[in-house]
Amino acid sequence: MDIQQYVKKVTAPYKYLYLFVIQFLDEEGTIHRLENAGKRNRLLVRRSYRVRVVCDRIIKATVHPLKKEIKVEELAERELVFDGSTAYDIAHEIEHLKKKEIRGESLWGFKFLK
Repeated sequence: MDIQQYVKKVTAPYKYLYLFVIQFLDEEGTIHRLENAGKRNRLLVRRSYRVRVVCDRIIKATVHPLKKEIKVEELAERELVFDGSTAYDIAHEIEHLKKKEIRGESLWGFKFLK
């Protein structure tokens, strides 16, 4: 493969980071997923499938890893709804902010099958 073919295959997805000044948080649905809980083993935890945030301010940072640029903007919206993996991540971070211990079932409690 020459360098031109290689360069065409290199990509890096944008990463979106949000800073919320939250007034209200609504969570719905439940998904069970494995998460790495700090220095401990992976745990089976319950997370919200959908999260709705109502905010005084929402600041969005768009990170472009290859250009090494971060675009920061304040959104006009005051309410956002997230589904799936972004909702799980928000629920997880809110748990940290509330200084709650992450609770779940250890992977070692699972049955290993052949």
